[in-house]
Amino acid sequence: MRFMERRDLDTVARLFLAVFRDRKETPSADLLSYLEELCFGSPALTPENGSLVYENRAGTILAALIAVPMRFRVGGRQVTARLLCSFMCCGPAGMRAAACLNHHFHGLSYDLVFSDTAQVQSVGHWRAGGGDMMPVESLAWCRVFRPLQASLERLERPGKGRASRALARVLRAPAHVADGLVRRAYPRFRANGSDQLSARVVDAAAFARVAPALLSRFDVYPDWSGEDFSWVCAMAARNTRLGPLRFCLVEDGEGRAVGAAAWCGSAGGEANVLNLLCEDGRERECVAEVLDLLDQAGHSHAVGMTQTFLFPALQMQPHVCFRHRGFFCFSSSDPDVRAAGAGGRFYAGGLASESWSRLLNDF
Repeated sequence: MRFMERRDLDTVARLFLAVFRDRKETPSADLLSYLEELCFGSPALTPENGSLVYENRAGTILAALIAVPMRFRVGGRQVTARLLCSFMCCGPAGMRAAACLNHHFHGLSYDLVFSDTAQVQSVGHWRAGGGDMMPVESLAWCRVFRPLQASLERLERPGKGRASRALARVLRAPAHVADGLVRRAYPRFRANGSDQLSARVVDAAAFARVAPALLSRFDVYPDWSGEDFSWVCAMAARNTRLGPLRFCLVEDGEGRAVGAAAWCGSAGGEANVLNLLCEDGRERECVAEVLDLLDQAGHSHAVGMTQTFLFPALQMQPHVCFRHRGFFCFSSSDPDVRAAGAGGRFYAGGLASESWSRLLNDF
């Protein structure tokens, strides 16, 4: 077992395609370039916190684990967390190699290791290694604005055939008209913002300026004060399947920011809400205002990772449903991190998770 090097990119890319796409082929230059930036581009990367590979005595890589270092704040101090992404192995020998990689993370002491896409088989390994699973953060929420157009989105998802995509294109215009009738007959599909707050679209810099204050309500949260934020935004922007990356601020009558959000999406389609932050006690108003902004922008529906502090506010919204999205698991040798996870004072997700990665929905 050793840390991944650039010379391993081709082998790891082939392993990724075989395991997650069921294809044995030469990786594209696009995939190789993306993997290189993902595995070696993080500003928090050091020789001791990168991705791992396991090779046999013949030098053949049997398993690989992509780990993206991200800086977090724990009780005011900065630590380097590791986001565990694609866990790959092939064949019986690869399974044994994967077990060794798994033991490396769950058998040693780390400030913070986490994954928001863990499979059900992995939860036991996390807990056996002293980690835990956050059930609310393992859910995705969906708020529908235009039900017929939202249904057509399913026909255009990756993996659907050409016939499904062609049918969706033919039905899009009629669905747009029909949704207008549905929204008039059932006005609760329309989002209603807050009377006391207003939301406006801003750039990434404006979001980054207010995010630290909004995140300070938590004991564990991502440190977006430096170049880490710029890097992850650039990576999210490369995921064109999600749509453009956008930001907004939610302000009170005096122009003071009490909330902020980041999302990807194009008008008429899905809005993927990566992060929705707010001051303590303003959850219901901020959720309503951000959803109203997305509705006014013409999105068919909005989706996002559920957060413990937002759960009650989301439940109060009409036409909201929740589903399992992948287990959110974390491990730490720091008792403060474990206490924060158990007490709902741990914030990760969106730009501080795997949600933006092209490995989830591309290639």
